[in-house]
Amino acid sequence: MLPGPPFIGNAFLRSASITDPDFKESTVQHFDLDFQYQHKSYVFSLAYAGAKGTHLALGQDNNQPLLASPLTL
Repeated sequence: MLPGPPFIGNAFLRSASITDPDFKESTVQHFDLDFQYQHKSYVFSLAYAGAKGTHLALGQDNNQPLLASPLTL
């Protein structure tokens, strides 16, 4: 079993930490599905890939495009 974070002496016992009692650990699930069919000298392929995150700490969509110029009135 690997040791935990590097602690010096009894520093772990003296350090104060507060944890949210409703804290939920983050999880990310990756999945994919792939079908291939060969007919004579042709190969047909159909694939799907995705990911799902639950209880992520950041509520930011990294794929959201930025506005080229903000709208001013």
